[in-house]
Amino acid sequence: MQGDDYADCEKNAMDTVKLFDSSGFTVHPEKSSFVPQQKITFMGFIIASITMSVYPISEKIEKIISTSQSLLNSHHPTIRQVASTLRLFISNFPAAKLGPLHFRSLDMNKTDALSLNKGNFDATMQFSESSRNDLQWWIKSAESLLKPSSAPQPEITLYTDASKEGWGGTLNDTKIGGHWTPLESRNHINYLEMLAVFFCTQSISEAVVRETCPHKN
Repeated sequence: MQGDDYADCEKNAMDTVKLFDSSGFTVHPEKSSFVPQQKITFMGFIIASITMSVYPISEKIEKIISTSQSLLNSHHPTIRQVASTLRLFISNFPAAKLGPLHFRSLDMNKTDALSLNKGNFDATMQFSESSRNDLQWWIKSAESLLKPSSAPQPEITLYTDASKEGWGGTLNDTKIGGHWTPLESRNHINYLEMLAVFFCTQSISEAVVRETCPHKN
């Protein structure tokens, strides 16, 4: 529910409480906010309506930095320490737009180490270079973590598809596509679908550059 001013928003809040109560749902007075606000703290995150974004509170930021730095400085961390750090990262996904791109390597290292040590979480493990890079990303990005609370509508739509024979895509009236090399065609169809997205995006980008900058090769 939305309102044009404070009074409207306050009335909306009360109407919502009455609606829930009349439907048999009890609104907890100590766990709810009945006063309209443009910024509110909820479960360790700050939700801002003016910027339509979510970001972690300072305590969460400090914990991400200290935990990541401690793990990065440890030469022989236990699998349990790594698992705990992963849980910390995942718990901050609601306020970290790019967070899901920077935990997979560490998670795979943990899974491999756990399998190698027959499920012993107290065993030690080592990091791959990509895992170290991900830890460094969390340290550098902790203070600027942010996630939009509402995604904008896409400006363009690119349709892509793939089979075991080749790939193709369509953007408005432009059609692109090609055949796989013998080596590429050996991959799983899910991989080929993603590769099709990459090739189509790359081809469209090159076409746009040629149109806007014809003097460039």
